[in-house]
Amino acid sequence: MQLNHLLTAAISLVVMGYLCYQALPKKNSLHKVNQKKAKILLKHLQHRNYDHAYVFGILRNTNPFVFEELLLLCFKKKGYKIKTNHAYTGDGGIDGTFFDKQGNKFLIQAKRYKNTITPQHVKEFGLVVKRQGAAGGFFIHTGRTGFKSYENLTTNIRFISGKKLLNLLGLVQVSSMTDCT
Repeated sequence: MQLNHLLTAAISLVVMGYLCYQALPKKNSLHKVNQKKAKILLKHLQHRNYDHAYVFGILRNTNPFVFEELLLLCFKKKGYKIKTNHAYTGDGGIDGTFFDKQGNKFLIQAKRYKNTITPQHVKEFGLVVKRQGAAGGFFIHTGRTGFKSYENLTTNIRFISGKKLLNLLGLVQVSSMTDCT
């Protein structure tokens, strides 16, 4: 009789453990949700004729992880191979990675600034790009780029903001995109 109770308890524990495991969020489920939101946002922006200032307002108020996924989606649509991080936080200053047709690795730093960007962030990103041995990096932001940020810019880092960001999103055409893709 006591053996039956132990066996029943053991089976109950196994079943409860399995059910708890099934209830846990699956790996990268947050990425999938944010990727879906980024696709919806991009479609929304591309199918409306919003004033550019309004678009930047939308981007500045977008969830930062959706903003990262939005940028990666845009690079993917341009034909680049992208690599998403395993997690959004603790990424060492890398918000995304893409590879050009030659296999060169480029890192992305995404910032939703309302005002002027922080020169220290630019400097730190330059060090991350160097440490990672990447061919270059793109500091993509919604703010203004001040003179001090340009002073911290290394030769293999490019800014994408303003009309270049709108171009990346497919909202305007810029005559020369050599600085960003």
